[in-house]
Amino acid sequence: MLGRADSERDYRAAILRMRQVLIAGVVLWSAAAPIDWIMSQRVHPGGALGAMIAMRLAVIAILLTTIVALRRQPRPAVTRLLWLAVFVGANAAQAGFQLALGHVSGPYAHGASVIVVASGLATPDHWRRGLRVLGPTALAYPVTIALAALASPRVAAQLGAEASGLSFLVDVTVLFMATALLLAAGHAFWALRRELFEARRLGGYQLKARIAVGGMGEVWRAWHGALKRDVAVKILRLDNADPAAAARFEREAAATAALTHPNTVRVLDYGVTDDGLSYFAMELLDGITLQELVTRDGPLPPPRAVYLIAQAAAALAEAHARGLIHRDVKPSNLLVTTAGGEPDVVKLIDFGIARDRGRGQATLTAADMVVGTPAYMAPEQATGGEVTPATDVYALAATCYFAITGHPIFDGATPEQMLAAQLRDQPARLASQAAVPDELDALVMRALAKEPAHRFADAAAFSAALAQTSLIGQWRPRRADAAAARALAPATDAAAAADATVPLPAQPPMP
Repeated sequence: MLGRADSERDYRAAILRMRQVLIAGVVLWSAAAPIDWIMSQRVHPGGALGAMIAMRLAVIAILLTTIVALRRQPRPAVTRLLWLAVFVGANAAQAGFQLALGHVSGPYAHGASVIVVASGLATPDHWRRGLRVLGPTALAYPVTIALAALASPRVAAQLGAEASGLSFLVDVTVLFMATALLLAAGHAFWALRRELFEARRLGGYQLKARIAVGGMGEVWRAWHGALKRDVAVKILRLDNADPAAAARFEREAAATAALTHPNTVRVLDYGVTDDGLSYFAMELLDGITLQELVTRDGPLPPPRAVYLIAQAAAALAEAHARGLIHRDVKPSNLLVTTAGGEPDVVKLIDFGIARDRGRGQATLTAADMVVGTPAYMAPEQATGGEVTPATDVYALAATCYFAITGHPIFDGATPEQMLAAQLRDQPARLASQAAVPDELDALVMRALAKEPAHRFADAAAFSAALAQTSLIGQWRPRRADAAAARALAPATDAAAAADATVPLPAQPPMP
């Protein structure tokens, strides 16, 4: 139903589909309540109507609770257990309804088959995985009646009688036949989807699994037959018809391909399919972003943080030398990976909103929009003003601040509040938030100056200043760091799939 290979978007879609099925289940389960009255008062007078109402209300409560729980998008294992509990409980209730009528065989067995059908149609899967849900769901009906027979001589006598026993056997046979058909149909549908999936190709790339998805593009793991290796392929979404987005996408490919620094993600290929689908291929990197690393392990030791930031500064220095301004430097755009067996190697990713100063490009965004991430956005960028290499220096210093302290330089509940803080407030000194040498504190705070002229002119100057600090050379990456990084699922250019455009307040507060 839901596996480890599912992307975040696929998982959200599955959760939505499951919630829709459960909402329909609440409606149908409630609508079937009059049947209980008819069966217990007219067809089988003397049936336990009160018990039937209580069971129906209990199942409705379970359905509603599960619908609410799925809104939080729990882990796949929890989701599977919730889904299984709902359908097993519903079929156990169907058996309870039948027993409340005083008979082991009857129309509620057909309801059990309907429940099995609903579960199978909602989550078609490989037959082995499907059996994990449909098997217990189907068994819930006969097992509940069998347990009742152990506790009630009357129920046991009915199962032993020829007429009622055979009728019960027919009910169970039909139920299991429906389960088998649903397993076969679900497996066939799953196999068809797999064949369609594996048939998808872009140029010489066979798409294997989606890694990330965002407002502008998707990133896929793909196999290149000629290179005999997996790569990451970023695709402009088919539903994105914005010409500016297409221009930004093409510019990202061209800008990244021009960079050769080992700490910048490498672009291997760029192309457009016959039907106009744009894509480019990058090296596939296993690791986690700096954002994920700090979230998982907490603030980094200053020597390690400087070691990582220095690599990003070196990559940015090449971009600045070529006239490129990244405009979205942040922890989630620094990938911490292993290269050539060496751990703690940083790769700068996502040049989706980079600006080429040498070509005098327009921003390719609307006049009332700024681009970037508010928590790491320099004041001049926050107001939609002219950006320079010093703009990236500000963002890199803010990223260093986050790596050492575990929190951004400013807090804000909304992007607008964060932008206002970037314009108006002074960040707390780094030395007041963590134990760092005065020289590093002074360096970071200079790079966070409100005025671009008061910062380091570009990443090369910032990198040179970092090289003069006493922390350089103190961190020696260990193999254990690489193993820890690989403990999470492989990641690559995930943030590049996201659209980083943020609305600019109509009248931003000034300092």
